[in-house]
Amino acid sequence: MDLIANFIRGMLSPRQHHALYLSAAFHLKRVARDILLSRRWSITLVALLGTLLVLPTLNTGLIGDDFMFKSLLNGQTIQSHPGSFFGLFTFADGQTEHVQHLKDIGQVPWWAADHARMSFWRPLSELTHWLDYQLWPNSPVMMHVHSLLWYGLLICLLARLYRALDPAPLQGGVATLIFSLSAVHLMTVIWLAARNQLMAACLLVITLHFFHQWRQGQGSRYGVFAMLSLLLGLLSAEAAVATMAYLVAYAVAYEHGKSWRARLLSLLPFLFIVIAWRLVYSQLGYGSAETGGYIDPAVAPLQFAHALLLRLPSLLLSYLYGVTSSTLGALPDAMRSMYALIAASAVVGSALVAHYFDMWSKPLARFYALGALLALVPVCAAESNDRLLLNAELGLSALLAMLFLHVMAHHRQYTGGWAWVSKLVVGILMVVHLLLYPLATVGLAAITPKVVQTLDHDEPLSLPDIERGVRVHVILVNPPQALFVGYYPLVREYHGLRNADSTQALASGDQWLTLTAVSDRTIRMTAPNGFGEALSRDFSTHPFKAGDRVRAGLFAVAVEEVTPYGKPKVVRFEFDTPWQSADWRFYQWGEAGYVPFTLPALGQTVTLPPINVGKLAMARLRSSLFGRSQVTCKTLRPCPSG
Repeated sequence: MDLIANFIRGMLSPRQHHALYLSAAFHLKRVARDILLSRRWSITLVALLGTLLVLPTLNTGLIGDDFMFKSLLNGQTIQSHPGSFFGLFTFADGQTEHVQHLKDIGQVPWWAADHARMSFWRPLSELTHWLDYQLWPNSPVMMHVHSLLWYGLLICLLARLYRALDPAPLQGGVATLIFSLSAVHLMTVIWLAARNQLMAACLLVITLHFFHQWRQGQGSRYGVFAMLSLLLGLLSAEAAVATMAYLVAYAVAYEHGKSWRARLLSLLPFLFIVIAWRLVYSQLGYGSAETGGYIDPAVAPLQFAHALLLRLPSLLLSYLYGVTSSTLGALPDAMRSMYALIAASAVVGSALVAHYFDMWSKPLARFYALGALLALVPVCAAESNDRLLLNAELGLSALLAMLFLHVMAHHRQYTGGWAWVSKLVVGILMVVHLLLYPLATVGLAAITPKVVQTLDHDEPLSLPDIERGVRVHVILVNPPQALFVGYYPLVREYHGLRNADSTQALASGDQWLTLTAVSDRTIRMTAPNGFGEALSRDFSTHPFKAGDRVRAGLFAVAVEEVTPYGKPKVVRFEFDTPWQSADWRFYQWGEAGYVPFTLPALGQTVTLPPINVGKLAMARLRSSLFGRSQVTCKTLRPCPSG
């Protein structure tokens, strides 16, 4: 190649040499455009690219709620709810006796709210999981193929929508590529239980496409199709309510030349469908109450407004710059407002950069931005998580494509200090979305099966098998995350292990814990940061008070002291029988799993150090990836005190 290049340089003059390079660059760009914009192949190619990137996740297996789905759909567990085929998405129905039963067996922690309700109406999504267990009940791989087909369909539908909305086909092609390369929605694709979000997103795009055809005068039948697809979306997942966000944005920004009366009238049928769905939804008993992980805006509007101010900036920051939105939930309560303010500043700064490049003068850019922003409002009812960004990504991917192509085509027109700063911000965004996200997608897809194995499977499997015919109750003193202990029996059953009559957690081990043996039936524990997490109880509206008592199976919990945020800080566990008896088996978290825990002598105190969950996960992941033998379980020696 060097000889050929030298020969060409010798044969051509400098002017001809420059012209040759310009011609080569032009033809290279043209080839890239042709591949990207080919009407016949580009959509299929990009959809294939998006699915191929996550193909290694086919061996992920079951995660969390997937084990519960398997139990319900195989008839091992029965759980019904009005309007639901199998009750797959009813985790707690708000009835005191049902919640108490969950506490008694350890499926929810002892601090869960007495009327905790976390129940979602998703009958169409339930049918897809039922279909999995009819066609390939013992093949999680095929279940993941099923989910990947929904993801590939979403990319295809999205590409067609972009082309229908955008007169510049290159922008639609780049937008589809940005979406398919994103690592933000990876967990949505991987987790079988999150398939409902993919279904809702597909129906959102279909609804918007039909709505666009109707409003462009292609026939009233498309308006009817749009209404039907919206209804199907709502029956797939609550996330489909984001469809209204894009319909409103369409009327406000995209149809800027039409009368406001005509635009508002076009939205009314869709608004009636959403209202009717919501009324039926509430009447059937679905929704969320007394849990901080999910807030029902209709039940607690002020609480939702507060959560919106905290969560919306963190979600946008996560998509734009890759700072996971889960950071917000990991911070202490006192620091969350400051983090939200920093995130909001970064987002506003990015919007000002877009304004500098005159993006907001374009109706299409305003449509994408407004639709994405409004689409994030309903998801702020849930604890911040990157997989909730899926519907907003539909608009944000297109907005970034417009910004990138505009700056690349007109960057010479912008000079000066502000231009340099603005170009730097755009450059960072391009690196994040066109380089880092694809690399992250490939890397995470490759290691996800190992991560799931080490975190979701190895943890409960480290508990010993229970002898046949023996009735025992297992107490986990400091599991890494107490909330996930409820899945332990399902995971163990899936792997053919026998379970105890109940498996319950005393506290999460992510902080220093102090344990004192008060008597042969009583243990006092202290957790400086408090017992509990937001997903199972909203401590801001349902705080604990000193003197409160909770029953959980064969022991009671008496709250002696609480934190300023209403979490129990010092509690007393009172067992019905002496904890030295054979009925009880205590375990603590060791270096690589659970090991027997010996309680201190009466009157003595031990201190358990915090578990670094992230460090633990990385150590076990390295062990799995590089084929090293698992570390032998060793007891973390309690530190004597007092």
